[in-house]
Amino acid sequence: MAVNGTKLHVNSIKSRVALYAKTCRTGHSQVLIKGKHYADSNGGKDKDYCSKSIFGAEVATGTWNVNRDYAKGTKTCFKFGRYTGAAGPGTSNGYTSYGTACAAVG
Repeated sequence: MAVNGTKLHVNSIKSRVALYAKTCRTGHSQVLIKGKHYADSNGGKDKDYCSKSIFGAEVATGTWNVNRDYAKGTKTCFKFGRYTGAAGPGTSNGYTSYGTACAAVG
């Protein structure tokens, strides 16, 4: 996750997911600001994100233009959910979380 801006102003947020080896993962990312849902990549629809390198790569999953001031310390977070379609431990509605990355404003 990368937050672009100066001081308390957030221009944009970019998200990436690390894929290992030459592979594709189907899913989408979400951005949360102050713990609340802000936006989804690809309009909330799943997409294939692929690494073309045998060594893996970081693949961009979304860019959001925020263009807003926030209070110092406001948390911005990103999470990526991989769609597996399976139910079970570690899944939510067929998605497996790849974790959450956060940054604080200011």
